[in-house]
Amino acid sequence: HLAYVIYTSGSTGKPKGVMIEHKAISNTIGWVINHYQLGKEDTCVFSSSIAFDMSLLQILPCLLSSARLIAVSEDTQKDPARFLSLIEQYKVTQLTIVPGLLEALSDQNIGSEGLRTLQGLTCGGDILKPILVNRYRHQTLVHNLYGPTEASILVSHWASNDNFHGIVPIGRGISNTQLYVLSSTGTPVP
Repeated sequence: HLAYVIYTSGSTGKPKGVMIEHKAISNTIGWVINHYQLGKEDTCVFSSSIAFDMSLLQILPCLLSSARLIAVSEDTQKDPARFLSLIEQYKVTQLTIVPGLLEALSDQNIGSEGLRTLQGLTCGGDILKPILVNRYRHQTLVHNLYGPTEASILVSHWASNDNFHGIVPIGRGISNTQLYVLSSTGTPVP
């Protein structure tokens, strides 16, 4: 059954409504809760636009696992110093953000202990730069999520306890998914 419709331009550049079923979003959210072992002792941040599917990764796992959810104002999102202060003030344990925001926080965070309360730092929605992974991987586990809107937010996961060379990988499929590598013509390749 249909859970929601979210609009995206995806890879085509043409806006379209993507229909996501309950079983798809349930699988994704269930995987997030289990993988990150979210519970009532955790504090998470809601900072994405509600029109962006990543907002569901910030909201639903926290509410369904009884974690505390801190909503960040748009003004705070645009001010890395204020955002970093909020993270520290509320002792955020799990942070899911886009790499661009992490880069802005990282620039603000130079020379300080920074995001010391984090037990998990998750990025998705864009390419995660190796320099950001290396900046935080000794402090907390850094996760890279990948997935198109059509696949219920995410399909693969990589964590910084795995080595990488050059680029940050998209990792392996989450529960109940299969990943295929295709050529430019759409045929499977090794």
